[in-house]
Formats: sequence, structure tokens, C-alpha cells
Amino acid sequence: MAWLWVVFAVAVGCLLAIQPTLNAEVGRHLGGPIVAAAVNFIIGLVVLAALALYIRGGLPSLGELRSAPWWAWFGGLIGATFVSTAAFLAPRIGVSAMFASVIFGQLAASLLLDHFGLFNLPVQEISWQRVVGVAMAGAGVLLVSQN
Repeated sequence: MAWLWVVFAVAVGCLLAIQPTLNAEVGRHLGGPIVAAAVNFIIGLVVLAALALYIRGGLPSLGELRSAPWWAWFGGLIGATFVSTAAFLAPRIGVSAMFASVIFGQLAASLLLDHFGLFNLPVQEISWQRVVGVAMAGAGVLLVSQN
């Protein structure tokens, strides 16, 4: 059953490869990557709000909203930064180089998040195998970025 989740993740990854290209095209017509990201988030807000209301059956209470730690609310800002940056970078360096770089950054940061158990994550110590894996991803950035 776990392999189905892996297939699902790969399918979503394929969609993510398309997203910066679509947003760059929207930005080309509407005035840049920030406008494209805003449109992207408006569409996403409408779809996700409808799904959330359907699944949850109503809005969260003020108490529920306050129960999340202050730092948890930065996810939206990080998402906006990624979407607008991806729309900016994809036509300049290519989708492959952009995603290879993003994934390398994610892997490098995730080693520290795991090792120190940041943001309430369970601690997973850094091992040489994980460091080598991240270094290989860094080498992949160099290879994918070559023209």
C-alpha cells in the first residue's frame, strides 16, 4: 500500500514541474511573477477553502486558530516565496535547474530540521549516508545546470 503513496507523490511532483512554467506564462501576460503568484494563490484559496469547508463542515473557531504556535503561520509566506520565485526562475535557468536547486536546498535544510528536532519534529540524527545523499543532490544541481 505504501507504494501507492509513492506513486501519488511522483504524480504530484510531475504537476509541480509544470506549475512554474504556467505561472511564468501568467506573469508574462499580467505583469510579472508576483502577480502570477497572487493569481495562483487566489485560485488555490478558492479551491482549498471550498474543500476545507466541505471536509471540516465549517470554519475553525478563534480558539483553534490561536492554538497553533506563532511560527506555524509562516508556511503561507514560504509558499508565496516559492511560487513567485519559481515563476521568476523557471524561464531564466530552466525548470530542471530550478527544481534541482530547490530540492538540494530542501534536503540540506531538512538535515538540520531533523537533527535538531526543530518545529516539534522527532529527532533524526545526521548520518554520513544522509550527508552523502545530500551531497549527491548538490552534484546533481551542477550536472543539471550545465548547458
